[in-house]
Amino acid sequence: MLAALIVMLVFLVIPLAWLVVLAARAPRSWSVRALNLLGSAFCVAFSVYAGGWSLLGWYTRWALLVVAVPLWLVAAARARGASARPRGVADWAAAAAALGLALLLGSSLVQVAPGSLDAGPRPVGVHSPLPRGEYLVLQGGDNEVINHHFQVRAQRHALDIVGSNSAGFRADGLAPAELSRYAIYGAPVHSPCAGEVLIARDGLADQPIGPLGEAGRRTPLGNTVLIHCTSDITIVLAHLKPHSVRVAAGDRVAVGAELGAVGNSGNTTEPHLHLHAVRGKVTDPVSALYDAEPVLLSIDGRVPVRNDRLVTPALRTSGASS
Repeated sequence: MLAALIVMLVFLVIPLAWLVVLAARAPRSWSVRALNLLGSAFCVAFSVYAGGWSLLGWYTRWALLVVAVPLWLVAAARARGASARPRGVADWAAAAAALGLALLLGSSLVQVAPGSLDAGPRPVGVHSPLPRGEYLVLQGGDNEVINHHFQVRAQRHALDIVGSNSAGFRADGLAPAELSRYAIYGAPVHSPCAGEVLIARDGLADQPIGPLGEAGRRTPLGNTVLIHCTSDITIVLAHLKPHSVRVAAGDRVAVGAELGAVGNSGNTTEPHLHLHAVRGKVTDPVSALYDAEPVLLSIDGRVPVRNDRLVTPALRTSGASS
């Protein structure tokens, strides 16, 4: 719950509060107001792109823009007739603070801006591992700001995917304690490629919602399936529901074969599907998790990043073969 409140404060309350204050007060200096408008614009843009909208609601992201733009225009209009130069120490301090925030937020936005993957590695295409429905990318992208896996070599291109209900939220509530209230919990997980099952681990309990316990730290992948695809990559699908895994090591699987179901086992604080790929046939789960060569994936022709909305159009029903 604390993490959810922090996300709401940083990405929703602060940008709106900044604009409300600017719109409510006539400035003494239009130069200070211009710097504040620049900083607030970067603040809103950064929030819209990099904010935790799977937590706050995918449609809330756009509602922020709908409210922010009129406030920004009102704040700009109120600068008419103000003096050009700052007046006094307070105005100069406000100008310096606004300039510093504008530079900080602007550089952060450039760092995570769309298109950062264009010059990166060529992605390997796979199919969606999830059934028909709508999903949100919780973590994803080639930057630690939008993907907390980025600093771990093997997980550099990892994805964390959550569900989305009809209102665009990943759960019924901000941070409910019941696993069943998360839209993705229990969703079938299908093989995103044809290949061989290298590891199929099951029997680990789901973690409770909240801070990670010792059991999760000892077995970070939780219940997991590793598949060596015919494209010579190994795909890791982790945090599966206990007693849901339907394949065994050595099985040959087709695209869409049901592997298990989304759970909350391992190093996780809420139900989601963790997905990443490494080069070659990697049978050591430690290497697959930490130091193998990472591979960028495209899912159904798209390289997902944080806050992307993924729509799986149809359920695949291919089976597994021993």
